[in-house]
Amino acid sequence: MGSPGCLPAAGGEERRPTDQRERRLRRSGGTIRHHSWHLPTDTSVWTVGLNRGSDLGLGDSKRDTYTTPQRVTTLDGLGVVQVVAASGHMLALTCTGKVYVWGSNGEGTLAMPSTDRAFTKPTLNKALSALTHGSSVGVELATGSFSADLLVHGQAYGWGNNRLDQCGCGSTAKFVSTPTPVRQNGVLFTSIYGGGNYVDDGHTVALDAAGHAYCWGDNQEGQCGVGSTGVVAVPTKVHGLPVVTQARAGGSTPCSWPPMEPSGPAAAMPSAKSETAARPTSSHRYQCWTT
Repeated sequence: MGSPGCLPAAGGEERRPTDQRERRLRRSGGTIRHHSWHLPTDTSVWTVGLNRGSDLGLGDSKRDTYTTPQRVTTLDGLGVVQVVAASGHMLALTCTGKVYVWGSNGEGTLAMPSTDRAFTKPTLNKALSALTHGSSVGVELATGSFSADLLVHGQAYGWGNNRLDQCGCGSTAKFVSTPTPVRQNGVLFTSIYGGGNYVDDGHTVALDAAGHAYCWGDNQEGQCGVGSTGVVAVPTKVHGLPVVTQARAGGSTPCSWPPMEPSGPAAAMPSAKSETAARPTSSHRYQCWTT
């Protein structure tokens, strides 16, 4: 589905969020592991919690914990439209298609050249930004434990820890440090979600326009729903589901469900636990799968 584009600058004509996802994006926050982020309507970004690997993007590598929200001033005025967080890193997408990354780059998680350092402040990732062609429309970020994805107009790019084929790109390398096209066999994805608990796990769920779910990566607990417990190297269609409109990837249990009513609660971002953190309204059923 992608992220909304830029809103007009101050003094320009105000545009109301045009769809449920955009309204939800501009008022919701997310949490994973021991830190969280918040995205107010002014597009400033705030973080709080564990900062052991400079996870919070505050430029402070000495303080381990923040117990009150802190503003990530490096991102002020950049028009951030999406933030995703995982075990020790975060990524942000701006309305002009620029991708900023911070935290640990171990396993190539940030797709930055140096994999042995942490980035204490949001840093422009030129390789990822070049893929968006200057716009956030049709673009979406996802991240799991130590791997991540960028979806651009239906094509996904993966990088990071690849010990369990989290990249979905056919590489046999233990980690992939540059964004690499996911092997989709002609299928275009409309949304993408990452999950995982630890360094050597992680899986991804993506949807196509027809509401089919595809999964790849760690499948030791059967979380990919493909009828086996072996590693899933490339996106594989999940059979036995109805038409899926939303999906989330948690630790070892992905979930899917029909759409929520516009007046329903905002969906939370996935947690790092082995459960879904997203919740439909009570009037809608949802469907989870694992072994």
